[in-house]
Amino acid sequence: MCDPADEETTLLQEDGKHTKQRETTSSIFQGRIVTGFVGFLLGMLIMKLNIVIEKGTTSNVAVPVQKYKRFQALNFQVYTGGAPVFIEDENGVNVTNPECTELNFYGSTTENVLSCYAGDENTTKDVENRLAIMFEAVERAFEFSAKDEDVLKVFVAPEFFFRGRNGAYLIASREAIDKEVFDDNDGECEEEICQILQGLENFVAQKRFANWLFLFGTVVVAEVLPVDDTWDYLFYNFGLIYKGYDPSEMTHIGKRFIVPKRYVSNIDFLTPSRDFKENEAREIFEITGATRLSPGAILNPRTLDHKYYDRRLWNKYKDEVAKLDYTMIEYGWFLMDGHTFTVEICLDHKMQTALTAYLVNAGRAESTPIPSSHDGKVDYIEIPTHQAQLSIVSSAGMSIKPKSLALANEGWIILQDGLWAEDSTMQWEFDCDKFDWEFDGGSEVAQRNSTMTPTEVLFTYQLHRDYKKFNLKDDDWKSFLLGTFATTEYEPKLIVYEPKKIVGA
Repeated sequence: MCDPADEETTLLQEDGKHTKQRETTSSIFQGRIVTGFVGFLLGMLIMKLNIVIEKGTTSNVAVPVQKYKRFQALNFQVYTGGAPVFIEDENGVNVTNPECTELNFYGSTTENVLSCYAGDENTTKDVENRLAIMFEAVERAFEFSAKDEDVLKVFVAPEFFFRGRNGAYLIASREAIDKEVFDDNDGECEEEICQILQGLENFVAQKRFANWLFLFGTVVVAEVLPVDDTWDYLFYNFGLIYKGYDPSEMTHIGKRFIVPKRYVSNIDFLTPSRDFKENEAREIFEITGATRLSPGAILNPRTLDHKYYDRRLWNKYKDEVAKLDYTMIEYGWFLMDGHTFTVEICLDHKMQTALTAYLVNAGRAESTPIPSSHDGKVDYIEIPTHQAQLSIVSSAGMSIKPKSLALANEGWIILQDGLWAEDSTMQWEFDCDKFDWEFDGGSEVAQRNSTMTPTEVLFTYQLHRDYKKFNLKDDDWKSFLLGTFATTEYEPKLIVYEPKKIVGA
């Protein structure tokens, strides 16, 4: 466990909370598993993706003046994992969970825990339900949020919020049909991705959200490949970030972002027990051990067998995505209104994607450009040497990992998980021949401080404990979830934190 390599790949070794997913369902493209190099290759693609932006050399672009003095974390805590197939009734007898009745697929997210995906059979209706739940969460967050204009409201939802009852929304291959996937066709969405994007785009275009930054969890999509292909699906798992704005004063340019997930784990998807393997975290490289199951359900891409990484992934859709003015965040770094952020999707955080990008960039003769959104445009600048002022993590089975942080002194990290709902804790524990801090909790907001003296060089941490929890609905919350999310784990909540100063602002 203390071997460095093991630390990078351990997924499910500990009991309880630490069985958390070190995951990454990033993408599998063309039936070929696309898990970790997505960040790298997508990184190369970003140069082409943002066609709407004229990118100059980083040395000629100045960092914009910072707009905000403080930030407020607004976390949406909702269970996005599989629903348990068997539950106890009022007499303590195991019975079949009605949420799993007549569904396509049973499998495990952890060994010996049989689960199913929840959701509406009609995928259009399923997306509508999920959007309605998300919008209700934002409305509740808005009700209790600070209204000061110098406070950036940061709303974070967990990973896998948009995935459907098969584990992913299926889209027909672009090679088989002539229609767009991300965009509409003559004003009508024909795919769930388009429906999700349009719903979120329209929602954030409100004056009251002008000082809001949203990470709406992630979207999981599987493209059905042509029948003559060796493999069945091409997978995508990506986060969606939006900056709210007043449409009467500005456009959406520079306010839409896609965050591809780089790493895939064995608990991103439900897995047949016979195929469940511990200690596996994979980036995009050779995979072995394929299995096929019943039609209609998405297999765990972590178990597929493929020899190489398909480079056509986002390149296949770059024109379509760029036309919608989305900017891809490739290395986990971006600037918004002069403030420096990192963003990671679950296992990407444990695998230190943002920190590694920072360190690699520091050792290169040529800087790595990252997007900087401000004043209705996107420039590209160097990764700031001071590291991030704010870090955001959307996850489903992850907690804050001190060794993965790329934070400036007195910087903050906001993490929202989709599997756990415990109050956040921080404990000094002995592990791998030394003591270190261990974090737990469904919603975690913490600050890192650095100390450097002739006798002491260290990081210290403190949890943000000044928060209140609010119900998503004051009445029948189970009915409101509309069969879209499992209701057997915990009640969804809004965690509203008191505003805190942004370091350097």
